[in-house]
Amino acid sequence: MEKPPKPSEDKEVLKENEIEEIKEILKNFKREGYRVTLEFFLESHYSRASRKQSELLKEAPIYIPEIFAWTFTHLCIYQAISRGHFTKEDIKLLKEENYLPEDLIKQFQPGKKLNKEDLEKIADWFAKRGANLKPYQYVFEYYLTIFETLLETNKKIKIADIPAGSEIEKKYRENLVKQSPSLKEAIYSSQEITFESILEILKEWLRKNFEILQQDRDRVFVINIPKIISQLLEEDPDLQKKAKKEGIKVLVSLGSMHSRVGEILKDIGFNVEIHHEATPFHIGFQHEVIKKWMSKEEVKEDLLAKALVEKMFEIMIHEIDPGSEWSERFLRLYYEAYSKFAEEIRNLFSKVEIDKVKDLFNKIKNVYKSNHDDETLKEALRKVWDEFIEQQKISRR
Repeated sequence: MEKPPKPSEDKEVLKENEIEEIKEILKNFKREGYRVTLEFFLESHYSRASRKQSELLKEAPIYIPEIFAWTFTHLCIYQAISRGHFTKEDIKLLKEENYLPEDLIKQFQPGKKLNKEDLEKIADWFAKRGANLKPYQYVFEYYLTIFETLLETNKKIKIADIPAGSEIEKKYRENLVKQSPSLKEAIYSSQEITFESILEILKEWLRKNFEILQQDRDRVFVINIPKIISQLLEEDPDLQKKAKKEGIKVLVSLGSMHSRVGEILKDIGFNVEIHHEATPFHIGFQHEVIKKWMSKEEVKEDLLAKALVEKMFEIMIHEIDPGSEWSERFLRLYYEAYSKFAEEIRNLFSKVEIDKVKDLFNKIKNVYKSNHDDETLKEALRKVWDEFIEQQKISRR
């Protein structure tokens, strides 16, 4: 596994020497007569809009999926599906890495064609690994759709993301994973904490999200993607011929917050096309905060308050009350296409004032101080949210 770039201490995404290395790869493409189009599909993870990604995938001989903290197991599975079967070397390395459950590895025989049942088992493993707090079925459907499109296509699969064990992954585990539960517990509990403190906690969490998951990773993507394409062309004479004769497409699947990866490579001179899961594409208030930091703009307190409402609402439907009909109506929208959910969030909360957010926060705290049993507590929280949403609808009229 190639050693990833170290986290950058600079505020800019790339250093000058890194830009020159990427430009040299582009010059080589032009000298060799390679026509390469980078197609970026920007999505919200696990949404049903991945079907749009599958259509783009059919036309691309090279596919670079986003897999944070990836291991050989992840790459091996994607490549085996594309090939149509696992090899003896695959099985040997899967056993050595010991990341995939042993009972699942035993079901794959070297050279045996993979079928839909195999893909379902693999999608099940990916979904249980990636779902975390997200509804399993949506994550499962996402992976199964991609795997069915990839099966026996012989596409070249590589990963440009941060591998497991890298410095950036360690920063993520230490700073974001540990903080996320504390943010939930600080809001949805009887814990004594001021509204102003919650705003600061959220701001710090979003700041680290920006620095680690956006800034550091964007740099790694921009550096690795051209290198991967160059290496694949160097190794495959048939791919070289295709690149010269008719041109090749490279599909890069990234979360919507990594939009500047394609923009940077386009500025350097690559032929880039950017596709969104929905048009127009809407982002939520938390993403807006991060986008402003990317552009070095000031983040005002009223935007931070809206980001807090959004975060509180997401925790409610994903973590506190995910099994109810009340939450399901919003979850369906979220996983149909996040852009639609973000549009609804902006419609509901775009006019909210900071004192109303503080009032919502205090009401949630009061619910927890009332010592309800679990179901009564959830019902009380739903009532608080319903009243708050209705107030916002009235204020927009």
